Amino acid sequence: MIKLQKIIMNKITKIFLLSLTLVVFLALPCFFAKAQIVGGMQTHLINITSSPDYPAPNSTVTLTADTSDFDINEANVSWYINGVNAKTGKGLKRISLLTPASGKLTKIDVIAQLGENKSAGYLDIKSADLTIIWEADSYTPPFYRGKALAPYGGVFRTIALPELYKDDGTRYAPAELTYLWQKNGDNLSDYSGKGRNVAFTQDKTYSESGNSILLGVSAPSKVYIEKSTAVPHSTPLIIFYPKDSLLGNLYNKAILTDYVSNESRVNITVAPYFFSGNRSSNQLTWNWSVDGNTYSGFSSELVFDTSLFPKTSTLFEVNISSSRSPLQMKSNGFNFRHYPNLNTDI
Repeated sequence: MIKLQKIIMNKITKIFLLSLTLVVFLALPCFFAKAQIVGGMQTHLINITSSPDYPAPNSTVTLTADTSDFDINEANVSWYINGVNAKTGKGLKRISLLTPASGKLTKIDVIAQLGENKSAGYLDIKSADLTIIWEADSYTPPFYRGKALAPYGGVFRTIALPELYKDDGTRYAPAELTYLWQKNGDNLSDYSGKGRNVAFTQDKTYSESGNSILLGVSAPSKVYIEKSTAVPHSTPLIIFYPKDSLLGNLYNKAILTDYVSNESRVNITVAPYFFSGNRSSNQLTWNWSVDGNTYSGFSSELVFDTSLFPKTSTLFEVNISSSRSPLQMKSNGFNFRHYPNLNTDI
């Protein structure tokens, strides 16, 4: 995992996330110098860790206190939440609590005392959100309601939508934050930096699992958040649609296996779903066959007079390939059945 923030002025900033939501832990040790005498006692630094590492807001997290200066299991340990004593007991080095809601802050203090030795520290739990969305540069027809999926060898865009808050409670603008993008473990330096919340990248892996995107975001206040998302590979689809001379492409009438018509002239549109680019792109190659024989008269549309194919049933097939990737290839076909005397009004 990338780590953009390190110990600065004895302040450790740590962010936890789950799914699309994160919780920020700001570890701030008490300002007692080690071996400094305070009130006749020797005061040391206490370390606080959490489990799980990435809890969500409004979820349970377990905090564990420890010090290397004495056996905390023998010490009297007191935990305070927002200044109120939550628990006290011998060897009570672990406590569970509910993380705050997004944008809220919870203050944790812990004091462990064994004889003349005292260890103290505190932790600020501050929530934040980070959402990463991706968009593929692949073809979908008009009025398609779904998401354009990412084919092998295609280009996709990732967009970060962070929610980090300043000490005064106001939200950082995306341009105020610094972004470090990674894809499959490699830094995307061309798209990283201050205000760079968008990254473009081309898929160059043939892994079935697709691409893994990791993003670290840091704020001027030393808050740091981190999140990953997967961009899965998708296999292209080919779907045929009839084209009406008045209404245009009838996207509500997909041709699955058979197309029956009594018209003397036929127009069929081919939709190459999830291929890179668009239907007219020169990156796509269209190879047609009619009843198993190569036919060079068509591309992204079939327009023909039925007199050219006098048989009652004719099999049309197309194979589409993309120059972007050898895995962007798909074949499909349908049977055209021509019945000149068919009454389509029934």
